[in-house]
Amino acid sequence: MTTYVDQGGCGPRGNDAVADTDSCSNGYTTVAVVLNDNWNCVATIDGCCYYSWTMYECINFPPSPPSDTPSNSPSDTPSLAPSDVPSDTPSDTPSESPSDVPSD
Repeated sequence: MTTYVDQGGCGPRGNDAVADTDSCSNGYTTVAVVLNDNWNCVATIDGCCYYSWTMYECINFPPSPPSDTPSNSPSDTPSLAPSDVPSDTPSDTPSESPSDVPSD
């Protein structure tokens, strides 16, 4: 994306174009700047004299790595049932008492 000041509207986007940075959802950064040098041509491209120009670039974040977060979607592969899962509900069957309990 480029902003430029040209001589007489000869640039490809018309007279003194301004870069449209609205498409940069993560913002933008300035890549290069050539300032106006007392209205001397700082660049001539295809016969067009440019007095100044600035190049911009959108900031792109790298893609996020895959997530290990479990999915709520059904899977084609059945999962194994949990074993020995503790319960908050009391059992009707008494558990064994520990063998190393001191006696009175």
